[in-house]
Amino acid sequence: MAVIAKDSNNNVRLLLVDEDGKLILGEGSDVIGSVNEARGKTLLFRPGIATAGTTTMRTVTAGKTFYLAMAGLMYSASVGNVKASIKTSVDSTLILQMYSHITATYHTQDSDHAEITFPHPIPIAAGVEIQVYSSNAGITANGWIIGWEE
Repeated sequence: MAVIAKDSNNNVRLLLVDEDGKLILGEGSDVIGSVNEARGKTLLFRPGIATAGTTTMRTVTAGKTFYLAMAGLMYSASVGNVKASIKTSVDSTLILQMYSHITATYHTQDSDHAEITFPHPIPIAAGVEIQVYSSNAGITANGWIIGWEE
């Protein structure tokens, strides 16, 4: 687990524990992003739900780039060995993926979630679709993305 904190210059840095057990901000080389990157941008939130297939959450506008800042994925499954993911339409590039490995012997339902904030937004080219995917009718994938276009 990592903890991040903002310093007086709006840089996002790792929060570290020193040898005495005190919390300190990482040195300049530990800057992992800046809250200024999204300042002044119109943030776009796009959700999507998929069961046994793919749902497009966002198609990047022609002539623009989408900067993916955050993604989240939840699933609810009634069968095992199935997956849920957030991916792009180009080469099915994975952004986030989760598996359910349930067995009827121990339990018949499974659910989980994951969220990720990228320290540097991921640029996604014009025309590319950002999708949520479910590998089977026995798993429902609920995804969401936050980012901006320019």
